[in-house]
Amino acid sequence: MRQRVLAPLTGFPFNSRADRRFIVHCCHHKVGTVWFRNVLGGVGKHFGMAVHMSPGHTWLPETEIFVQHDAELDLGTLPPFRGSHLVRDPRDVIVSGYFYHMRCDEPWSKVPDPEFGGLSYQEYLLSLDKEAGIHAEMAGRGGITIQDMAKWDYARPEILELRYEEMLGAEDAQWMRIFRHYGFREKAAQKAALIARRYSLERPEYRAWRTKHIRSGQPGDWRNHFSKGHRDAFKEHFPGVLRKLGYERDDDW
Repeated sequence: MRQRVLAPLTGFPFNSRADRRFIVHCCHHKVGTVWFRNVLGGVGKHFGMAVHMSPGHTWLPETEIFVQHDAELDLGTLPPFRGSHLVRDPRDVIVSGYFYHMRCDEPWSKVPDPEFGGLSYQEYLLSLDKEAGIHAEMAGRGGITIQDMAKWDYARPEILELRYEEMLGAEDAQWMRIFRHYGFREKAAQKAALIARRYSLERPEYRAWRTKHIRSGQPGDWRNHFSKGHRDAFKEHFPGVLRKLGYERDDDW
């Protein structure tokens, strides 16, 4: 197990040094990844805590807050920790990913791929109409995200389970919930929630960022874009996922 060298604190957020824990937030693509990275980066900077973001299982020895952006981390490899995990309606993940991947700057999306006849994933999506493009996203990157959410272990007491939809419109209360779960003392949690407010999705200065990263961000936007064919394909590809995640009671949607 990696040995951590704790960075000096400008302010101690925990009730006692015995309560201090490694903090991890597990993300999924198009599920608030940049938002959480910004908030936890700001909080870490204020309290002098080393923040690291990475896919996979790699964090730096000095890391105290780890933002793990593909949620495929083996939690058993971590030192004693408190964590959080965010999910989103998988149908909105598909729609958000479809529009994002047609205009994003992520290098992987621009690499020529034999699977798409030598086109990059982005070029391939741009070559399709919306009906076919959403099907392609469902079978591609968006489908991977949904599979990752489906196989996640939701019974870990160290992990606070969150929904993107519940964060919206109640950010202050939800951030307080998160920082209390991490073990922050009350005043430190309040300060951290104030820092989180700087990165609120409702702030006017984040409109450009919203446009680039999350476009709409409104729950249920999938209804504006899913055809009957998309609904049928989703039910075939991801049976039971919406029930497992609590977004539907049955498959009659």
